[in-house]
Amino acid sequence: ASCPRRSSKGQAMTPTALRKARKAAGLSQEAAARINQVSTSTFQSWELGRRKIPVDFVLVLPKAKVCP
Repeated sequence: ASCPRRSSKGQAMTPTALRKARKAAGLSQEAAARINQVSTSTFQSWELGRRKIPVDFVLVLPKAKVCP
């Protein structure tokens, strides 16, 4: 099972929020990229703020570690 995460108010998720969510789920960048069907380099660029995270991007993470 997975838990979709989206920034509120239709705004793109911030790089810091993306990194915190990934780490809270106990995932590597590679694993998070694979789950979210993007390349590792894209995911890394988002976390580092080199590329803007699309407003319509919904972060998917393992439910057991992230969802309430």
